[in-house]
Amino acid sequence: MTQFAMWKERIERLLWLLVMALVAGTALVYPLRLPDFYLGKLDLMGIRGGVLGKIYLEQLRPELAFNHSPLVYKETVAAVISLAIIAFYSVYIAITIGLHRQDTHFDRPTSWREAVRSYISHPGVAGGLFLVFAAAGVLLVSPTVHYSLRTLFLVAMGVVVFSVVVALRPNVHRVWECVCLVIVVGAIVAFVSFLQHVGLAWWFLPNFEDPRNRVGSLIGHNTGLSSFLLFPLGFALPVVFLARRWLYRLAAALTVVLILFVIVAAQSRAIWILGALMVAGEGTWIARLHGYRLRLVHGLAGVLAAILMVALVQSVAPTVNPLARHAVPLTERIRRDFRPAQLLKETRLRIFVVSLPLIAKSPLWGHGLGSFQYVYPPAHGAYFLKHPDSVLGTTAKRTDLAHNDYLQLVVECGFVGFALAGWAIWLIARRIRTNYRIPMPKQEKMLLGGMVWPFGAVMIHAFFDFPFHVAPIGFLAVVTAGVAYAFPRANGQTEQVQTNDSPAGIQPRIGLRWNRVGALVAVAATWLLVPLGYEFFLRDFVADILTSDASKWAMTARQLPSSESAAKYAAATRARDLARKATKLSPLNGEALEALSHAFSLLGQFDYLQWRALQAAGQTKEAENARLSAFRNYGSAINHATNLVEKGELRYHYIFYLIGQAYHMLWRLQPDVYNYLLSAKRALEGAISLNNADVASLFELAEVYNHLNPPDNERAAAMRRRIFEVDPDFGESQYLVPLLEMAMRGNFASAWKALGLLNEAVGDHWSVRLTKARLYLMEALWPPPELDVQTTSPQRREWFQTRYRLGRPIIEALLQEKPRAEIVQRAAMLYFAAGEETTRALAIADRLLPIVGRDPELDVLRYELARRAGQKRALLYVQEGSAEFWYYRQRLRLLVFGETALGAGQLGNLARERKIQLRLDEGLRAAAYLQAARQWDYVATITWNLLRQYPNDPDVSRYRAHALQELEKAKQ
Repeated sequence: MTQFAMWKERIERLLWLLVMALVAGTALVYPLRLPDFYLGKLDLMGIRGGVLGKIYLEQLRPELAFNHSPLVYKETVAAVISLAIIAFYSVYIAITIGLHRQDTHFDRPTSWREAVRSYISHPGVAGGLFLVFAAAGVLLVSPTVHYSLRTLFLVAMGVVVFSVVVALRPNVHRVWECVCLVIVVGAIVAFVSFLQHVGLAWWFLPNFEDPRNRVGSLIGHNTGLSSFLLFPLGFALPVVFLARRWLYRLAAALTVVLILFVIVAAQSRAIWILGALMVAGEGTWIARLHGYRLRLVHGLAGVLAAILMVALVQSVAPTVNPLARHAVPLTERIRRDFRPAQLLKETRLRIFVVSLPLIAKSPLWGHGLGSFQYVYPPAHGAYFLKHPDSVLGTTAKRTDLAHNDYLQLVVECGFVGFALAGWAIWLIARRIRTNYRIPMPKQEKMLLGGMVWPFGAVMIHAFFDFPFHVAPIGFLAVVTAGVAYAFPRANGQTEQVQTNDSPAGIQPRIGLRWNRVGALVAVAATWLLVPLGYEFFLRDFVADILTSDASKWAMTARQLPSSESAAKYAAATRARDLARKATKLSPLNGEALEALSHAFSLLGQFDYLQWRALQAAGQTKEAENARLSAFRNYGSAINHATNLVEKGELRYHYIFYLIGQAYHMLWRLQPDVYNYLLSAKRALEGAISLNNADVASLFELAEVYNHLNPPDNERAAAMRRRIFEVDPDFGESQYLVPLLEMAMRGNFASAWKALGLLNEAVGDHWSVRLTKARLYLMEALWPPPELDVQTTSPQRREWFQTRYRLGRPIIEALLQEKPRAEIVQRAAMLYFAAGEETTRALAIADRLLPIVGRDPELDVLRYELARRAGQKRALLYVQEGSAEFWYYRQRLRLLVFGETALGAGQLGNLARERKIQLRLDEGLRAAAYLQAARQWDYVATITWNLLRQYPNDPDVSRYRAHALQELEKAKQ
């Protein structure tokens, strides 16, 4: 063997190892993540300062709190491995030229016509033309050049990886390696997902509150997980029949069962259907290859039976079934998501309808690869402004993917780009069909079919989701397509060309060959461009890390208690500094500019609150400094957000919301500048024009309309009605929770007044009626002080009954109107418990607890209701007799059962324990009763407990001051 041939063989092996590393790496790599409990303690240490804190923030935290998106992390790893493949593939081409061989085709053309036909029939050529077309669109058409370049590079790497796999012509041994690797990777992914599902992955993976990532975080998305697992599922089915050792067959069979369980648990409706059809079809096909005459209907029936068994396991209540851990039960999801009304509100249908005008606007060339996240929001806003009564569902989220890879391809690259990509796919499918028809051993045919079935299923899934935008799926599909395209065709052996050590093994050709000159030039260019590509991805990746970390610090600043004002400001400052570093590394990174604007806005909010506090304290000079600092921060937020819009990397509702909110706050800081208010109005109306379901902008705009001169109260009311239409939960948190907080403090007059005004604005919405019922119950259980101490008097009983009878019909009507709403059921349960309808309240508690999961208060309430009804219910989350048990029991006596004297006194005793932290509602209610009963020592104890968590609360301070004063008088 010549030295050239020896090096060629080594490079081939290295390339194959890199391809396998690409398949395994994109699926299994995951950022290091320290558990939140420890991370939170370190964060507080860091933002409080000190040498160790600075070292932690600057050096250690990025490694310990890698809170970056797993998908982007996987994309970057895939890009690095792909760049290495490209670099070594160029060496492979150079060595191939040195051997005077042409390895890119199976057959050597003998004429120019055959050469042309050979080129146009190769999918790599079609892919290359698509890349040229897409690159032209990125440079000439796309409004998001930075994002489009990143997308173009990833697509180009996919095309190159396919070409490399085809050029390597894997033999049967390498095909087996690929199949086994995919099965092992699939088994690992499925096992980790199973651990997440049963709650045993907390020690090495973060606990995701988002149910979409609850079991799919290792891949990055639950739909991505389900789609990815179709490949190892399809690969494992033939191995069950092909493996020579029973142990391997058993392992493959167990992998199939585990993957089916995880697919059901991930709750992806499209994969339920596609997976069932794929397993049924592939199983029937395998049986026929083995001589069993089975029909497709038999295989489908078997698969459906297996899936129904798994579904049955998932439907059993989590309280008695450790394999069911759903916040939304499987039966509830099927019943809810397959209703016609719900299907009309599906995200996919909305995006499809809204995208049609985008296609009509540029049908041939599209809007540029990667531009969907920019061009869709204006189209979304235009559609709903034109069709305000549309039956399509709305969303306040940013829509950056079409949930249909083919639709997104047409929007971005037009029908020309779609045709070029379709041409490549058709050529691959035609070659695979040719390979399958060539006589080959049954085992090899089963291997080839095992690749085709999942690849076809994912191609169909791309009509309903975005599997090819998920890096692990995209690169696995590329490698699978390459292996199937170059599948060994001659009795399991790849075609080989003579290469030996003798001079006769090399056939030199004389003369200048332009194709080889071009190849050598491409090789040289590749070695020059690969470092640039690596630099581009590295800088972009680090900028993304900094941006994500900045967002987390901003979240920390929002979530820290008000008592930690210095820590809140330090966290926001940290977010600003990280986002600024990200923009310096990648000036066109839209997410980084957005994070920087958000951080400045957050700092401005803290300055504004400080200004108000200093003003109230009479510290004029310090207040003016805080006001000027707020001006600077809000001004910077506006500048960076405006810069983001002008650079054209992001354009959706939240950007304009940031601008509008900042202008609105500037007006609050300087009310005499009316232009600030008008600028806020224009920006927020711009946000609504992009997404009329953006509740944050609707809320802010309603406030702006009320502040106009003259006030536009009618439009403000329309904004508030819209909030309750699209997001009742947000409306409740912004308008109804403050009312309940007034009632929690005993200020029922203000609560009823505010509720009346809100009722006039938003109408007879069910959540407003629910709040009215809750106010009636709270007021019934909190009589005036003169009646509060007379716990058994007829007057107090009349007070309770009068208000209880007003709220009870409202609750009954809501139960009929919203029978499945958890918040309605919980309110009804409290009503029935307070009204001594114990059996009915207990029935609701029995239904709620398995759905809600860990809820100690509901657990104790259920236990107490059962005891009062003469029944028995075991405590699931609280130990009977513990301090926690007694705390919840006294809280319920005070706020639900009306046993005020007993509950308040017992809470007074429990408040002495440092490990018990009272909440504001039961604390103030107990303090009000104990003050009326003149039990000042209990009032002092309870307010001491409350001050630990609510140090600046005026009501707590008032109760405490009165109690201490009375205790001091008693001593004198």
